[in-house]
Amino acid sequence: MKKIGYVEPILCAYFFNIGMDMFTSKQLIFKKVCIKRFNDTYCDVISQSSNNSFKDDINFLHNETAEWDLYLNIARTLPAVFVTVFLGTWSDKVGRKMVIILPVLGDMAGFLFFLISSIYLELSLYYLIIACLISGFFGNFTAMLQATCAYVADVSLVEERTTRIAFLEFMNHFGRIMSPAIAGVLIQKKGFTAVYITLVVISSFQLIYWFFLKESRQFDVCIVDNKFKELVKFQRIKDALNVFFKKRDKSHRVLFYLLVGAFILDLFVLMGILSILVLYFLHFPLNLSSSQIGYFFMEMNAARALGVLVMNTILIKYFHWRDFSFIILCGISYIGFSLFIALSSKIWHTFAAGALAVFTSVGMPATRSALSKITNSEEQGCMFSMFSCLEVLVVLAAGTMYNAVYEHTVDALPSLIFYIMVGLAAVLTGIGITLVRTDASGKYDTLFPDFFADSHNSQK
Repeated sequence: MKKIGYVEPILCAYFFNIGMDMFTSKQLIFKKVCIKRFNDTYCDVISQSSNNSFKDDINFLHNETAEWDLYLNIARTLPAVFVTVFLGTWSDKVGRKMVIILPVLGDMAGFLFFLISSIYLELSLYYLIIACLISGFFGNFTAMLQATCAYVADVSLVEERTTRIAFLEFMNHFGRIMSPAIAGVLIQKKGFTAVYITLVVISSFQLIYWFFLKESRQFDVCIVDNKFKELVKFQRIKDALNVFFKKRDKSHRVLFYLLVGAFILDLFVLMGILSILVLYFLHFPLNLSSSQIGYFFMEMNAARALGVLVMNTILIKYFHWRDFSFIILCGISYIGFSLFIALSSKIWHTFAAGALAVFTSVGMPATRSALSKITNSEEQGCMFSMFSCLEVLVVLAAGTMYNAVYEHTVDALPSLIFYIMVGLAAVLTGIGITLVRTDASGKYDTLFPDFFADSHNSQK
């Protein structure tokens, strides 16, 4: 009988904070860059203008904002790569609970820096880099995802693991549903400071819940007593890297590397949304306000949460879909969303596109679940830590690429990013189909069982 514990509330609150922070930080950077370049009054004028008369100044500000956002992204993610390698394997030895709280503490400290910077807008943007470095060295969202996924793997049975990990994904999106809209209203009514006060308060409630959370596994008392010595052992790096290079039987090895490809592409497309969409909406001809952008992200995250809910309550329960099917569905949904955004010229177009994102959320929990099923219980922490590190590297690479491309194409074709995302999503769909056709065990159901079964049998 598995020990019951629920990390979902912490994860939900954590991604509520992430949603508010990602939505607010880009606009705070934009505001600080504008004040540094011009003045507060002129910044208010151009931010509220719906015509193209300030095109050169706005394009300059978008370029500068994208550049600073890249620097903050690097400061937040690079330290997390190094830290999470140790934290994941460490959690296999001493428990998940300690790792879960570290990102909360790091982000809380970072929010305090952002709070001060929002009060004194003339302060240098380098203070924001310090805030992101603190968050990164405490593991950031990658350590949180690693620890919560490993926790769920500890407390769930194999047959219910897809559902439990999918519910974590639901908490991810549920936490983000209201946060952009709330942040948008707070920015317009009270300013950036109100947002960061809210983030600090929510982090405090996470600390209280964590205090009462039960550990997911029993561990050797001697190891737990020396938990910090266990953390700094360089054997942790070897153990973590072994996840990628250990010998597996042929079918599992092929499936493993195809799942790695699906994981990378899913993240790459998602980062296009998270990295550029706010700036794209602020640009001519859409020129959305902070509250309108907040409502869009609320709608999109609600649609993504609904997709995971449909996955859990209908597609798995009644139609018996399995992991690879959801990767295909995710890729198709990304294609529709990205294409619609690229072609949008009116505000209602963007909100219609938000609804098309409904199944973009089902690929990641399916991929994580499939990976956990071909990994033994003693290396769950290692596996999730390495994929969290891979997630950080992909986020960094994708953020760098998207910001660089947007910076150089914003004058001529700002929608180019979304056409690139369409192509990447098409490749993701192809990998999902390949996974279905590669699996010969019959373990996974498919979207089109007759077609793929006949195709596979014809090749034998």
